[in-house]
Amino acid sequence: MVSMVAHISIKHIKNVFKLKTKFYTFFINKLLFPILKFQIRGGYYKWRIRPGFRIIVLNTNFCARLNFWLLYNPIDPANHLKWLAAELLKAEQAGDKVHLLGHIAPDRRECTQAWVYNFINIVERFKDTIVGQFYGHSHADEFRVIYSNSNFSRPVGYQFVAPSVTTYTLYNSAYRTYDTDTNGMNNQIVENFYSVIQNTVIL
Repeated sequence: MVSMVAHISIKHIKNVFKLKTKFYTFFINKLLFPILKFQIRGGYYKWRIRPGFRIIVLNTNFCARLNFWLLYNPIDPANHLKWLAAELLKAEQAGDKVHLLGHIAPDRRECTQAWVYNFINIVERFKDTIVGQFYGHSHADEFRVIYSNSNFSRPVGYQFVAPSVTTYTLYNSAYRTYDTDTNGMNNQIVENFYSVIQNTVIL
């Protein structure tokens, strides 16, 4: 009886390993390799979901003013912005729409001035290609409008900043989902908000 159980367990383990091997082979070859060179270089990458729509993931630690490594290269560390502009140009030429994703929402408060200035210029140049920007970091439920560097009354983009599931000073736990029309390819975005109100006991 013990040997039968051991045999079944070994066979099961072998099947699990085979399945995991197939999964990891697919994951590495089909998903990871196309982005690996950018991940290694700077933690940013892009993914073309389908013809007409792609996602670009930014490493916004490169803009964070509290990142002391930026003293070494505050303008464009790891050529991140150069790469972003090149990828947006490819998307524009292909007729693709783009969503930008990142942790820190680039602004003049959180980011170094040189980096955010150039980022806004890129956003303005490709304002017809970028149809959504999604960030976090602040723990707050926010909507931000980006204005041109040359004309502070001209909006050139917008950012959705999602709230945090973890609690924070003066904030309840919450999360937000974003539903886009036409599979994300147009810039009409409907927001669904879910707030987790915690029970509070006052002693």
